[in-house]
Amino acid sequence: MDLGFPVKSKKAAQKVAKALLTGHEKGLEKLAAGPPVGFAGPISTGAFQQEVITAKPGWYVQACFMPTQDGRPHTLIGMERIIKIVK
Repeated sequence: MDLGFPVKSKKAAQKVAKALLTGHEKGLEKLAAGPPVGFAGPISTGAFQQEVITAKPGWYVQACFMPTQDGRPHTLIGMERIIKIVK
């Protein structure tokens, strides 16, 4: 449930990350630069996965949409980050 959304620039990535954190997701598709890529499937608490990333170079917003125990998506509690893939 760990996805990366390609965006057009670092500034766009900052806008997307802020919107996900505050729950204002309407219109974010305009900032997307392509389809999302999967970084990890569902994993247990404390677990980790290693993988080769095959996504194209560029700016991405990595986000987790798994629900918390009270039903909120993890993005509302800070599970998003901006990454740059260079190779």
